[in-house]
Amino acid sequence: MKAILLALLLFAPLQAREMIARVTYYWGDTITSTGAKPICGKTIAVDPKIIPYGSKVVIPQMGKSFKAVDTGSSVVARTAAKKLGRHDAIVVDVFCSSRAVAMQKIRKYPLFMKIKVEK
Repeated sequence: MKAILLALLLFAPLQAREMIARVTYYWGDTITSTGAKPICGKTIAVDPKIIPYGSKVVIPQMGKSFKAVDTGSSVVARTAAKKLGRHDAIVVDVFCSSRAVAMQKIRKYPLFMKIKVEK
């Protein structure tokens, strides 16, 4: 299943791709896996095999766009989606300035949202 999803995403046309993602949130004083300092409302962690670093990730339901500059083992493993039985969804992790900001977003937005990926 994972290989099929990966193949479909990798060989999709280069224009904007849409997919369903389990959107999670993280915070803390950290440096991203690409060496950048994360910015609240701008930084998103992705599986770089599915969404290349530097890609623009738009989440229309949030009315925001992010830059893919980070990753994490739970994002790559799609843990948050699988725990909820959604083996078809990827996981993206939005950086927030604090736990309080993350909790506001968790209450405001649905767990799964459509995202658009642009290069």
